[in-house]
Amino acid sequence: MRPLSSNGEFSVTALKAATIASYLEDSLPCTLRSGTLDVKGQYQFFAQGSGGPAITVTLPSVQIHTLSVAPKDAGADSAPWVTLPELAVRDSQVVLNEHRASVGEISLQKPGLKVWRESDGSINLLQLAEPAKPAATAPPGASSAAAAVAAGPSPAVGPGPVPWKVTLAKLSISQADISAEDRSVRPAMSLRVAPLNVNVENASSEGVQPLSFDVDTALNGTGHFHTSGTLTLAPLAMQVALKLADLDLSAFQPYVSRQAQLSVYKGRAGAQLKIAYAGKPSKGQPQLTVTGSAGISDLATRDQVTQTDFITWNALTLAGFRYQMNPDALAIDDVRARGLYTRVVIAPNGTINIKDVTNVPGASPPSSATPTAVGASAAPLPAKAA
Repeated sequence: MRPLSSNGEFSVTALKAATIASYLEDSLPCTLRSGTLDVKGQYQFFAQGSGGPAITVTLPSVQIHTLSVAPKDAGADSAPWVTLPELAVRDSQVVLNEHRASVGEISLQKPGLKVWRESDGSINLLQLAEPAKPAATAPPGASSAAAAVAAGPSPAVGPGPVPWKVTLAKLSISQADISAEDRSVRPAMSLRVAPLNVNVENASSEGVQPLSFDVDTALNGTGHFHTSGTLTLAPLAMQVALKLADLDLSAFQPYVSRQAQLSVYKGRAGAQLKIAYAGKPSKGQPQLTVTGSAGISDLATRDQVTQTDFITWNALTLAGFRYQMNPDALAIDDVRARGLYTRVVIAPNGTINIKDVTNVPGASPPSSATPTAVGASAAPLPAKAA
């Protein structure tokens, strides 16, 4: 009792997510459909006078099982947007009076995510983080003073929140499944990122020490993407190596249709690149460098105007690619094309099929007027080109 202090252990087992949701009521911006929580920890409390109490919480284990998250307005039969079969947090410690938190490891097993972009550019998952709307509102026709009373007292003006120092030794995500859609194009572009494996080490809110990362995943079942490297936040700097193989280009047809009357019905993209970026580069050194090789194989496109093949090739590769920024420079050692075919047609009226392909229906046509100098008259065009 003198001085007042306490230390001990605590545990919570099989706490239902629905119980947490009912306690938070309207302040929770989403719905917790299912899930349970297990927590084991120790605490230390020491009343140190005018400086406030010293409180330390150590959490050897925090586990979440079968958690599913959905928007508030979603029906009971709708699929959740986020599923977490197993989430474990190990070896954590929070020191409240020092505003410091450290986490030994966070691991997620087979999480699922459904994300899409609406036609207005909004992202559905942001709805799960939107703050709840205040329940108290002024009645219609009320004065501004009444509205202020209904909204509650204004927050006192004072110093801003004290920043916390947060460190994470390791983050691992195993066999994640992400279903992504872009509904701003028609038809919607779909991309499945699965299985996704992510490992991050030595992350910190201060960002002065480089963290390392490794990401490996399949794309739409046929493509493969892998990247690894280091990242420093203050100042921003990174060293990244990435490899892309067998990415099916036909999945991106909705974007092509917005730019041209062209169908990409076959093609695989690949690349091996190394990227280096420095927010504050050394004197005389470029801010960004990209080196490596890239290529597209088995490309086949169709002219939607005439429904005939437009451009095809067996392989097109760029080897020895080197680009740098500030100062700018670009060099390519070798460009190789194999089995290249293109169909160019000049119609009786003199138009070329390439122009027809790039004219998207509904787009504003270019002006037919030829700009001339002020005060000069435009010379008449010949009736027939030579």
